[in-house]
Amino acid sequence: MLAVLSACTGSVPTDTQTGEQAVRAPTVTPETADSATPADTDQAEPEPSTPAATTLPQPSATHAPPLPVPAPVGAQTLEWRSCGEAECAQLEVPLDHQDPSGDTLQLAVMRIAATSPDPLGSLIVNPGGPGGSGINFLPAFAPMAPETLRARFDLVSWDPRGVGQSSGLECNANPADELNAVADTRDGIRAEIDAAVQQSTELGEACLASEPDLLAHVGTWASARDLDLLRAALGQERLHYLGYSYGTRLGTVYATLFPETVERMVLDGAFPPGLSSTELALKAADLEAVLKRIDHVCDLEASCRVANPGLLATYNELLSTASVGPSDTSLGLSNRAAVIGATLLATYVPPTWETYADALHLAANGDYTGVHDLAKRWYGDGSGNFDSIFRGANTAIMCADDAYAATLSQTTVDAEAALQASPVLGEALFGSTCSGWPVLGKPLPPIDTDGSAEVLVIGGRYDPATPLRWAERLATELHDASLLRYLGDGHTAFARGNECVDSAVVHYLLGGSPPRDGAACAPASGTL
Repeated sequence: MLAVLSACTGSVPTDTQTGEQAVRAPTVTPETADSATPADTDQAEPEPSTPAATTLPQPSATHAPPLPVPAPVGAQTLEWRSCGEAECAQLEVPLDHQDPSGDTLQLAVMRIAATSPDPLGSLIVNPGGPGGSGINFLPAFAPMAPETLRARFDLVSWDPRGVGQSSGLECNANPADELNAVADTRDGIRAEIDAAVQQSTELGEACLASEPDLLAHVGTWASARDLDLLRAALGQERLHYLGYSYGTRLGTVYATLFPETVERMVLDGAFPPGLSSTELALKAADLEAVLKRIDHVCDLEASCRVANPGLLATYNELLSTASVGPSDTSLGLSNRAAVIGATLLATYVPPTWETYADALHLAANGDYTGVHDLAKRWYGDGSGNFDSIFRGANTAIMCADDAYAATLSQTTVDAEAALQASPVLGEALFGSTCSGWPVLGKPLPPIDTDGSAEVLVIGGRYDPATPLRWAERLATELHDASLLRYLGDGHTAFARGNECVDSAVVHYLLGGSPPRDGAACAPASGTL
């Protein structure tokens, strides 16, 4: 039994992280950034009421004692080689930053050169996860990035430690088997909680057997120090950074450790470091609210093929009747697991809404091809295989950060909270736990970015994965930050076709001021 969505919400495969079917962003200039408008200009269509879980209790802060500052590691010179239309290199980093003279790791780095002859430097981009591959992400991101940004910056990304080509963890040999056994709580949750803990234990043991030295050093604290070594190796005195979803957590930790080296930082789809495991579990309500929103839009569209009996009713019926055995599709998902994966993709990526509604209609009539196609985009890595997130990297990093519940009692509290707040999608997000994990997690340090340049935080009004309240919270916790609200749908906002968001971000990254705190950008539309 496996929770099919990572707690930090960036588990969406990299080709959908910024919206695979999004309209290409327009060419913008810094002067157009004032198109960010006050929040009261929102003209979105009516939506169903938001669940009560949109207001959450604040966690009691428990932090590990501060770690000693490691000795500085000398700057490297990256040796670039051609890799398709990009350039690739290896960055050597300490396995344990507390022992910089000890064993090392090789991190895979990719660069797509600026199109102008006088670039400003490098913009380092992290796609989220945790466990998202920057090497897979960057070629998909670059064509969607605004032309002005591509002209003035080399776009750089990397596979963080434990991910993809950077000693990627391969702990889960059969992700389909566990996804097919996603929780079914109709007979009670006790057995499902026990199964979640057993799964965490077995996955952790497999990770430990695969990478015994690395497993204790895959957390965000270590990756933030890797990011600083990457900055230095690129010849940048100060950091220009764009982080999506989990990448915002990584950026925040970086700004805490190295505040004076931050030049420009965009945190899109905020995932604050201080969230409790219960707050992560209650995020299921935000996903369910978006599913209800899709259902509402479907009801208004004559072309929506499941308007009667309704998208939500169709999903519920399929979840209770779809087969749970492996299929002969390329990923081997059951029909039930495919319905869940297709649904999660739809909540993240608005351009898939019509395709999703059609796929549910066909599945209700016995043809599951459409939901399997969508689920493959959710779970896959673009090559027909499972994304590395589902092979252990996501859980290993979350457990290293002490983000999931680490005890059976807390796992039970979190599971019950998710099911109460989200009776429809709660099962799909059931059981994220580090109970039984073999390596003790290290809570991240309190946010302290005093000395950092002003940071731009972006939050989406209907973001199902990193809800707006998280962005509001992070913007408050950072020493100096401006919050830009996107009033539309989908997970993250930049480079997904909204000219207002894109122009504001580009203006800021090119050296201008961020939009005024609390500014908002309206969506173009939200219909099927």
